[in-house]
Amino acid sequence: MALIKPKIEIRDEGGNEIKGASVNIKSSTPGSDINPEFEKPLVSFSISNPFKKILYWLDQIRKKQTTTFAFKVSVPLIALPVFIFALVGMGKWSGLTFTRFQSVAPVASASPTVTGSPSPAPRLEVSKAGTLKVAKGSSQTRYLLSLRNGTLVPLEIPESINLSKYTNKQVLVTGLQNKDTGVISVTDIAEVEVFNVTEIPKVTPVLTPPQATDSAS
Repeated sequence: MALIKPKIEIRDEGGNEIKGASVNIKSSTPGSDINPEFEKPLVSFSISNPFKKILYWLDQIRKKQTTTFAFKVSVPLIALPVFIFALVGMGKWSGLTFTRFQSVAPVASASPTVTGSPSPAPRLEVSKAGTLKVAKGSSQTRYLLSLRNGTLVPLEIPESINLSKYTNKQVLVTGLQNKDTGVISVTDIAEVEVFNVTEIPKVTPVLTPPQATDSAS
């Protein structure tokens, strides 16, 4: 309640000033109660003493225990809608940015690597004639087919075929030949008979010169 004493002149009906008269005027302004929620700041941050946390953290490490750092953010009730609206706007903006980055950035797809067993070498069925040669070693015996041009072809002989009667003879070998190694897996072998060819002498014709005739004069 405030008391105000202004200086006021009092005059009579004739307009003359009446001295010695005083008037007290009291005025009061009704007080308005302010809601304490409006006095609070929109956003307030509270950070605990870092040195105390560091000392506590070192003490917990010494005791081999874990510690937790607290970060407190208090938002008044009146500013809560504004804060929520700001968070939603930031979330939408970050989502749009992430979507654009995904659409622009190329996605590298790794092509699957197919690992399989190596394919076997192709084998062709062949028939070759030549002389059967036997190379005996300390641990194994090898069979070779000597061709007419001097080439030696290694042979793979099954146990069902007896080669004792074909050694150093002209034979015809039939089987599957590996194109990479040249080895022939023999399926059949036969002796080749060589016939003597009788040469027929060539007759050379003898040309006789024509006889000269005397012309009558």
